[in-house]
Amino acid sequence: MTKLFVTLLLAVNFSAQFIFRHIAGVEKIPLFDVATTLPIILMLLPAAFKKGYAAIRKKFEFVIVLSLIPYLLAYAYTFFLIALMYAQSNTINLYQAARFPIKAVYYIVLAGILLLRFREQALEMFCEAVIMSYAVNIMYGFAKIGVGGVLQYLATMAYVIGTGFNTYFEMHDLGLSVELLIIYQLFMREKTQWLTTSLLALVMVFCYKRIAIFAMIVTMIFYVFIRRKGVFTRDVKVYGTFIAILAACFIYTWFIASDVILELAARYGFDFSNRIGIFGAIRNFYEWSVFFLGHGLYFTRSHFQETYRLGITGLAGLHNDILTTYVDLGFIGSFLWFFYQLWIFPKSLEKHFGHETSFVWCILMVYAYCVYTTDNTQTYSMFQTFIDAILMLQIMKHSGFISAKSAS
Repeated sequence: MTKLFVTLLLAVNFSAQFIFRHIAGVEKIPLFDVATTLPIILMLLPAAFKKGYAAIRKKFEFVIVLSLIPYLLAYAYTFFLIALMYAQSNTINLYQAARFPIKAVYYIVLAGILLLRFREQALEMFCEAVIMSYAVNIMYGFAKIGVGGVLQYLATMAYVIGTGFNTYFEMHDLGLSVELLIIYQLFMREKTQWLTTSLLALVMVFCYKRIAIFAMIVTMIFYVFIRRKGVFTRDVKVYGTFIAILAACFIYTWFIASDVILELAARYGFDFSNRIGIFGAIRNFYEWSVFFLGHGLYFTRSHFQETYRLGITGLAGLHNDILTTYVDLGFIGSFLWFFYQLWIFPKSLEKHFGHETSFVWCILMVYAYCVYTTDNTQTYSMFQTFIDAILMLQIMKHSGFISAKSAS
């Protein structure tokens, strides 16, 4: 009964965009995420303190601290910029910036508590909740536009942005997160649940988030490349991949900052899903230089929310977590942020939880950083919770709290 109730709560949480858009008719309901997940945490919290759970709980607490470090350092750096009078001292900005470490901890605590109570079944519950949530979307879409409209959407989905049909099926957080569950099903379970995976793939197709589909394909290629025996050891491949991602972040940022992307767009008629206009809206606030200090945590999001409120831009975010990090934290600050996620954190995971755990983190980061190039999923609850849950499940396997076989 508890499992069913929690799964239903998760399904409601995953339906946030559908509820906002089609039921409430609003852009956002304040604290909706907390209202639908805090009851889960409070209800399951006693499970974390059961006898025999102390060892794994301490491992989870260690990972939470590791995950929190870059956020706290970035927040402290924001105060440093304010002291230099380089960043704007604004109470709202500082309050919003403080939400970053709070949300990071909240999502990993939610994932950890679900895993402590349900173990490997927690990931199955995520899969079931996604399918249940999106089933309502599909039924609503059929009711509104009929079979013909749905078929027309599927036949022309690559070109329907802004025409109306996509409003019934394109869910941002869910559409960018479901691929993580597919990756988990295909590569991180001993036995893939093919029916579940097929339904998740159907959700992916209907959501049609192009960057997510591309990222999943890239992730699969890297998975096969790293797993396959060859001249280089798996560790060399894993950390070579981390270095490649780090280098790609700065090449990509230079690509945007140097206006090369604008030249390509003009020459070949690419629209980059309206990203060119978004990049231009922030262009005057940064420069490509090792001496660029940044404007402080949450500056970019705050800027876009204000311009959106005033009707200057049509989007409330930059939709690019890599460039957002660069603008907020500067050249050196963003380098340290990426270096921590792509070297220090996985090295710590490997030291305490084995090579397989750093490999799992590598696969998750390949997917995440591909998506970061065109979206701001570092603050998406579903996206981050799935990453946290998959990582912590691997830690439980390594620690012997569950066997790899039982995770099938």
